[in-house]
Amino acid sequence: MKVLLVDDEPLARQELSYIIKQYQADVEIYEANNIKSAQTFLLKEKVQVVFLDMHLQNERGLELMDTINAMDTPPLVVFATAYDDYAIKAFDMNATDYILKPFEDERIQLVLQRLDKSIANQQGTINKEERESDQLAYKIVNKFLPVEVDGRITMVPFNDIHVVATEDGALTIYTATESYQMRDTLKMVKNKLPEELFMQVHRAYLVNIEAISEIQPWFNRNYQLTMKNGQKVIVSRSYMNAFKTRLGIE
Repeated sequence: MKVLLVDDEPLARQELSYIIKQYQADVEIYEANNIKSAQTFLLKEKVQVVFLDMHLQNERGLELMDTINAMDTPPLVVFATAYDDYAIKAFDMNATDYILKPFEDERIQLVLQRLDKSIANQQGTINKEERESDQLAYKIVNKFLPVEVDGRITMVPFNDIHVVATEDGALTIYTATESYQMRDTLKMVKNKLPEELFMQVHRAYLVNIEAISEIQPWFNRNYQLTMKNGQKVIVSRSYMNAFKTRLGIE
């Protein structure tokens, strides 16, 4: 964890730094004694947490929040104040937490635990966005689904795929004339296929909407699809509304 302490009192920075290091083994602590030096540092270095004194000499800590809130990836902010009535204002300014002066070890330990969880959640979101970006790039650049057949990789064009089905624990790709088995899950294959061409119509089936030949009403208010390769696929009730909306069916 990289931390910036912003306080005009050297003893306060020293005390807070000491307490943080007692409870946070892997931590890098930097210091600033005024708003300008804090702004300069934040523009050069990426930190995860800022401990900000709300009452700097001749300055208000809230002024730094304007800079922080304008950042693309702002750090988490913990306000330090001698007045607990400023806590509400802290949260109004998008602060993550606050601590009171004089500092209490137990309170800071609790805040650090909350910060660890927040940072972990942020990292999880970033990783998810990166994965989604990679998947989107894959769909844009590639027009084929790689399928291993007898030790070789067959590149199956997206347009040739009619149905992806999970049957008896095995996943199968069906085209007009061929079928290929894969070790991937249905969800994994779904993420590799372009959403504008494929949709899920059943917990066990994905279909190419351009490969649908006929739609028939079926039992229990379901639909049965006849694909251009002659394959029959049921649209289950849980996917019915999305299917009808996608195809413009009243």
